[in-house]
Amino acid sequence: MKFTIRKAEPKDAFGIYTAHMLSIQEVCSLDHSAEEVAAWGHRPFIEEQRLKAINEQIVYVVIIDEVIEGFVHANIANGEMYVFALYITKKALGLGIGRKMMDLLFLECEQQKVTEINLHSTITAHSFYLKLGFVDSAPMTTVIVNNAPVRCTPMKLKYADPKPEVKS
Repeated sequence: MKFTIRKAEPKDAFGIYTAHMLSIQEVCSLDHSAEEVAAWGHRPFIEEQRLKAINEQIVYVVIIDEVIEGFVHANIANGEMYVFALYITKKALGLGIGRKMMDLLFLECEQQKVTEINLHSTITAHSFYLKLGFVDSAPMTTVIVNNAPVRCTPMKLKYADPKPEVKS
């Protein structure tokens, strides 16, 4: 299946939201409770938040058949990157898209001399990040999303050039 990854544009805000919610409902729902998915995967669209991220931070989208089927959202401050989100819909799974989007973030890290990447991983994505060289930086915890706890694991990667190799 052919796909394109590009920097997000303001016109992508609703498509990013839709891919985000679908990924939680169709993919993360296999590993998270119904209560978590109900709160986390059914949030309202808040255009201002999406536009702020697109205009001020690092956001890439993946397009398949002219539809946004995933995105990654990160920010760099004080020499560190924080990955807020990397979500891919069921249609886009298994195509190497997650790795390609992380490669784009690694390139941003090289260009901006980032020394560490931090994130909170879903249960679903945990093994993906481990393969990229991330390690747990604290035990599994919860974050409050839409007034409900959602389980996640804080992770980090000490970043150095060249970019990390994928473990088999």
